[in-house]
Amino acid sequence: MTHQGFVAAIAAVCVVWTASDAPAQINESNWVNTLTGSQAWQVNANWVPGTAFPNDPGRVDGDIATITNVVGANLSVALGSNLNLDVGATDVTVAALRLGGTTGAVTTTVSSSGGRLVFENYEQNNNTDPLNVINAYNQGRALVVSGGVAGSTNVISAPVFLNNESLDIGTDGVNATTNDLTISGPITFLDADSTTAINLRTAGRTLTVTGGVTVDDTFTAAMNNPVDLAFNDSPESTGTLRLQGTISGAGSFQVGPRPRTLTNPTNSTVYISGNNTNTGGFWHGLATVVLQSDTALGTGTVKQQSNTGTLGANFVSDSDTRVISNLMQLAQFVTIKGEHSLTWAGDVAQTNSRGWINLLPAGKTFFLTGTQSADDQSPPDANPLPGGDTPYNFDGSGKTVVTGLLKNHADDEAVSRSFGKRGTGAVYLQGSIQAVPKISTYSGFTFVQGGNLHAATLADLGSTIAIKSTGGAIGLDNGTVTGPDAAGFFSKLNSRAQATLTPQVDLKRTDDFASGGLMLSASESAVGLNFTAGNLVNAADMSVAAPEQGLSYTGTITPANDTYRLGGGAGVLTLPLTGARSVVVMNGHDFETRQGLGGVRVTANNNYTGATTIQGRTMTTNQDAAIVDGAVPAAGQFNGSTLTVTSLANGGVASGIGSSTSAATNLVLQGGTLRYEGAATSTDRLFTIGTRGASLNASGTGAVAFTNAGALVIDTAEARSGVTSGLAFGFENGATPASTSIAYKIADTSDLVPGMQIAGNFLTESATDTDTTITITAIQSPTRVAFSDPIG
Repeated sequence: MTHQGFVAAIAAVCVVWTASDAPAQINESNWVNTLTGSQAWQVNANWVPGTAFPNDPGRVDGDIATITNVVGANLSVALGSNLNLDVGATDVTVAALRLGGTTGAVTTTVSSSGGRLVFENYEQNNNTDPLNVINAYNQGRALVVSGGVAGSTNVISAPVFLNNESLDIGTDGVNATTNDLTISGPITFLDADSTTAINLRTAGRTLTVTGGVTVDDTFTAAMNNPVDLAFNDSPESTGTLRLQGTISGAGSFQVGPRPRTLTNPTNSTVYISGNNTNTGGFWHGLATVVLQSDTALGTGTVKQQSNTGTLGANFVSDSDTRVISNLMQLAQFVTIKGEHSLTWAGDVAQTNSRGWINLLPAGKTFFLTGTQSADDQSPPDANPLPGGDTPYNFDGSGKTVVTGLLKNHADDEAVSRSFGKRGTGAVYLQGSIQAVPKISTYSGFTFVQGGNLHAATLADLGSTIAIKSTGGAIGLDNGTVTGPDAAGFFSKLNSRAQATLTPQVDLKRTDDFASGGLMLSASESAVGLNFTAGNLVNAADMSVAAPEQGLSYTGTITPANDTYRLGGGAGVLTLPLTGARSVVVMNGHDFETRQGLGGVRVTANNNYTGATTIQGRTMTTNQDAAIVDGAVPAAGQFNGSTLTVTSLANGGVASGIGSSTSAATNLVLQGGTLRYEGAATSTDRLFTIGTRGASLNASGTGAVAFTNAGALVIDTAEARSGVTSGLAFGFENGATPASTSIAYKIADTSDLVPGMQIAGNFLTESATDTDTTITITAIQSPTRVAFSDPIG
């Protein structure tokens, strides 16, 4: 019988589902339910209607305007006991397979005595009539429905071959996957024009692959498709996948999808425990990958798909001793989470101003022991490097220890590149103190925007042009102020008075001067700090900060501009204060669920007479929007600093907030928190509620009564002037565009908040925006603000 005649015979005798039963476009043969135990697939009489066993090899879709039925096998029938069905000594081919006893919890196994179970559904959708599209069965993909009553066990132990075909574990529209599935036979595939994928499309279910998987390198460079085999490539892949067999071959495999939309990333979890040997690389889509083997990712380079926006993926270690030695090319943020430490021993290079988000809990560490390159975009020498800096960022709330060196480019190009610290966690750069020192060579900027950045020595900061510190804290573990590298460290800092001004005599950006935390080392708790002379003049706008372990400071501070600047990073600074001076608590990370990070704790009754300001600010980070609960990364988060005191008194009397008068201007809470940890007390101190709001926290043994009958002051952003156009605005050589959506030369922006609506004469909304409002989108510097619309 010819191939055409064989297919025609099957179509004549098998069941064609109607719309009331299941989706059309499939001819499905049902197993005879009285046959249990060890049975043979290739016996016609074993199937209903009994004239041909299900088999459809060599399918060809010759006409996309005509949808022909594919062939399926249904073993999900009323089995009285276990069924072990042998496909035989030769291959059988189906587009769909249903498993699971419907009357009792039995085990259904598809086994083999030499043949393969081939999945093939080569039937394309009818796209010739867009108003009346006929869909092929399961959108042209092969399908396994792992069903049956609760407790059924479904196993495919036969070799599985995907013939230019992806395989779904899911539903046919009527019959759903209700039980887990194990594939214990080896898996091979043939690609002709697209990546082969195995997708578990059922939430709450598990697909376990214990057999070996051979991944051949099926694509050439000209085909522009780097992935050979993908697991859970679909955004609908929401179940749990356990890859326990060995993945081998010269090809690459991918876990997780390249999302079609950034607002609906998958929450699929994939456990990889095989000692995998494939050499073509590992591609990381949007999924949580649990690393249960040091070679879980094969031996090639680990990469991320490029069309995931700022979304990356999650790696979780199952052991504190887990070591991954793969090379890594970061194109998106990658999140490290879970309950165990992880060591990444391979070299890492990033290409897209991305990096790591470490969300490990306290007591666990993410170690990076290989070389870290800020740029892997290194073309042949005949081509120029891509323009612009590409900072490599360390983000998140966990502890990261980097013992490898930091450099500009993976291939040692000399063009400067930068590194940055974000989030609320701590990063330790320790390459210079290894047994074989690894001296960093990067020559761009060092951005510090959150958390604590520890450099063991100045050598760990390479030949960085400048430290652009705008939040968190930075310091040298061999002595920030008193150590052998202090002079070189402070030479890379600048106060606002030293910042280069534009032709308009204002600041382009906040990071043009250092305003973040200056983190003291543990040995500097008693050192004197004079911000009016010597090296510390360069840090006059920085706040004195503690390492994350905390620091009780007993030295003397001589502040610049008669203002103590305190707090920052992730540690609590404890100290006494005195003199006719003011206090600003800033750069901390205390906000909502985060408590005690970068705060200031004052245990003495202090007699300073100036104002106390507790200042919050927005921190650049992706840590709260890492791919943990399907969130989309945000540009940053607001953090309110906290001042903790153990005594409060009336105005004019020494207390934790000094002996200033009770005027509301002497206690300003601009998005910050005043925490009291003493016994019950009262005070007549008034305070000002800033434009970011204010928090009072009584965490001691008694309540606090604020007894002043005067009105609290609620700050508002009063009218002020700025320039949005003019000839001089266009002569900054690209530093700030000559745009009327930016106002400069504003006297004070400290109380302005993104999202505030602006009003005034001659304001004209952009013609492309019809929301009738103009809002602040960013505070660029102490003198510059960006708006949502050009100002007419």
